[in-house]
Parts: sequence; structure tokens; C-alpha cells
Amino acid sequence: MTPAIWVYLSVGCLLGTMVLLALGAGWRSRRFLAETPRLERAEDLARFKRVVALDMYSALALIVVTIANAGVLAAAFWNEWADWFDLALLVGFCAAVLIVMSVWTSLGEKPLRRIEAADHLRGERDRIVAVWLKKMLPDW
Repeated sequence: MTPAIWVYLSVGCLLGTMVLLALGAGWRSRRFLAETPRLERAEDLARFKRVVALDMYSALALIVVTIANAGVLAAAFWNEWADWFDLALLVGFCAAVLIVMSVWTSLGEKPLRRIEAADHLRGERDRIVAVWLKKMLPDW
């Protein structure tokens, strides 16, 4: 096999991993919202924390896989394993996949961030959402 085929296979595997991570995160968010439209009890809040934590870890994994993907493309360019057309095609396809995944995950995350909560859980929900938006790892 030519090196270009290995580049395509590597990028394809990395993209597949990215898509599975994004689909999993979006699916978990949607399923949680379908099962728990409002945070009423401490058990609901505990499940909310788990869903948010998994989403945060998935985002970190996506960053690592994206960097690995960029590394494969840079190595392909540097070592001349693929020509300009191949690289342009792969970069364009990767960018398109990233955009679609971003839209998919944000459609699941936005309603989850605004989930209604009982009065006694509202402050903790707000703190969890603030950590989710501002920090890399959950600290609860």
C-alpha cells in the first residue's frame, strides 16, 4: 500500500472516533432530557452531574483526537506521503465533520444547560453549568 492510503486510513479512523464521541455525548444529553425534564430530587442532580462530567471528558478526548488528526496530516505533508490535493481534500473533510459535530453536540447541550430545577437545586445546577462552561474538568 502507498503511504497516501495509510494517511487516508489513519484520518478515517480518527474521524470515526470523533464522530462516535460526539454522537455519544449528544445521545446522552438528549436521553437525560427525555427522562428528566426537570431537576426535582438530589438523584436527578447526581445524574445531571454524571452526564455533564461525561460530556466534559468527551470534549477533552475530542481535543486529543483532533490534535492527533492534525499530527497525521502534518506528518503526511512533511514526509510527502500525500500530495496537495489529498491534503486539501482531507483537511476540508475534517473541517466539515468538525462543524457538523459541533452543531450536533451544541443542539444537545443548550437545552441541558437551561434545564429547569427545583428551588432548592437551582444554585447547585447553576454552579455545575458554570464549571461546565469555564473549566476543563469537573470539580464537584
